[in-house]
Amino acid sequence: MQTSNKKNRSRAEVLNDYEGFVEKFKPRRTTDDCMTPPGVYEALLEWIGRKVMPLEGVQVLRPFWPGADYEAADYPPGAVVIDNPPFSILAKIRRFYNSRGFKYFLFAPALTLAGSNPMDNETLVVTCVPIIYENGAVVPTSFVTNMLPNEIALVLAGDLAKALEFASRLPAKSKKKIYWPGNATSPANLGKMTARGVCAMLSRAEVRNVKNIGQQKYKIFGGGFLLSDHAADIVAAATVGAERIQLSDEEKEMIEELNRRAGGSYLGELPDINTTPLC
Repeated sequence: MQTSNKKNRSRAEVLNDYEGFVEKFKPRRTTDDCMTPPGVYEALLEWIGRKVMPLEGVQVLRPFWPGADYEAADYPPGAVVIDNPPFSILAKIRRFYNSRGFKYFLFAPALTLAGSNPMDNETLVVTCVPIIYENGAVVPTSFVTNMLPNEIALVLAGDLAKALEFASRLPAKSKKKIYWPGNATSPANLGKMTARGVCAMLSRAEVRNVKNIGQQKYKIFGGGFLLSDHAADIVAAATVGAERIQLSDEEKEMIEELNRRAGGSYLGELPDINTTPLC
């Protein structure tokens, strides 16, 4: 059997291994070195210009590049930072900008966005798009900004996500996403539970087979089920692997407070700034 061993190579082979020689001196990139594809950045600028603030005549700064010191950069009055910072020091960067009153719209890691401890003047813009960066890294990406009204905590920006997916040359999955009401489910959904080892028994008296569901008469592949409230509670408990998380009294109080303040959220795109005021 032939084996590959660098020690057994001839002198000529070693001397001619120019690519291997050069490779040794190339800097190793981390997730902090994800250079933004131009098309992705342009798509983001276009969306911000329509949904957040007009950018015509505004100086847009990009202080994050290899070897640069963002703290020593020049920040003229009225300028805004729209850039992809090193994710490992994102919290420090946000504190620096907020303490000095600088406006920013920053790329952020989508999967840890909820744990980023947003400040009262920050909005999390959720896209969760897997962007292919210039170094080949694929990173699920969302954003954090202080350029939207303080009362907006979260923006689910499906329109921006589509634009970024197109610009990143990562086509969105064509499979339609369905949000199932609590009293309805499908064999596929139940199958995901059994794959996790979940066991349950639902009485025939509490289950009805259906082919279509909802006012839209959505056709369920292979049919589906309507469930009584009691059966739906059992299925809900099973969706997290048969372990239902019980909220603490403190968390219940928080939810009651949120319920009392409810009314500002809605389903839909962020309105264009030139048609509908945000506040």
